[in-house]
Amino acid sequence: MLVDVACCSLQEDSQEAFEKSLDLVNQAWKSGVTHLLMTKRYEGEFSQTEKAMQRISRFQEQLDRRGISVVVFPGQILKIEEPFEGELDFENLLYMDLNNRYLLVELSEDVTAEGLQPFLFACLNQEILPVLVGVEKNKALMENSEWLYN
Repeated sequence: MLVDVACCSLQEDSQEAFEKSLDLVNQAWKSGVTHLLMTKRYEGEFSQTEKAMQRISRFQEQLDRRGISVVVFPGQILKIEEPFEGELDFENLLYMDLNNRYLLVELSEDVTAEGLQPFLFACLNQEILPVLVGVEKNKALMENSEWLYN
């Protein structure tokens, strides 16, 4: 089974982007997809999380009206920059699951193992498992993926 959890994003509030997203989901549905995690990059504010949830709800209503039998879930991609400094408000993030355990994470192009360790430590202390997306964009990871396991 092939799973692409960041396959469709609601980018902006424009009607054109909204229609494009509807078309993409319709194509996915015709290919047999029944559930999608709709993602947007986390901007660091709770209002963004609430806004994403409202947009997904409106999007689901449009899918239902058009007879597109796909269930969409709100999600966010948390981008990690180096060096990772500061606190994360783990309570106000959108996770991949209802138990708030799996978190979509994108590494900036130049994050190294040393730069990622504080973030991973913070996640593990909260029993959160980061799920990496867009790993092909990270230079250090592409050169040596072994550092993820150390």
